[in-house]
Amino acid sequence: MRLALASFVAIMAFGPLSAQPPRHDAKAVAEAIAPFIDEQTLAVIHIVPARIDPAELARLVAPLRAYNDQEKQRFQDAIAKWKEQCQKLTVQHAFLLVSLADSNNPIAYVLPCDTADPNSAAALLEPFIGKAKLGSGIKGRASFAGSKVMVGHLKSIKPVERPELVAAFEAAGDGDIQ
Repeated sequence: MRLALASFVAIMAFGPLSAQPPRHDAKAVAEAIAPFIDEQTLAVIHIVPARIDPAELARLVAPLRAYNDQEKQRFQDAIAKWKEQCQKLTVQHAFLLVSLADSNNPIAYVLPCDTADPNSAAALLEPFIGKAKLGSGIKGRASFAGSKVMVGHLKSIKPVERPELVAAFEAAGDGDIQ
């Protein structure tokens, strides 16, 4: 009986740790987004798709978007599906960039693909592209979407070493969204 109880306690105490996404690696995060950063970049938001809680995100977004219960549920379901697709394709990072490259539509979405084919991961950007009529592209091992001006700009950026990015992601710490 004691062995069974001890086993149960060990599984309950340590089991959830194995389901957690990999620890935060500031250098890997910085390397993933560096090819898209230049002097016009105002902000970089890093999201760990595996850590997104669709219900919590829907709860937070619903009042901002004035969603009724049905719209909130559709949003939650869409986020859950997106998260599942990210996991299937092993997409570990997602980024939102804010850039002065397009003052009318300054946001771009970037999905670095460590092991997934960037063409396959491009489908994950469809929810963002469709309604907003954005363009998309592939650069190296990443898929991205944004306005046509932003897509052209992101394609033209020449990679430059950015050691300050590592320090910034280290300072941001190991969070679901940084």
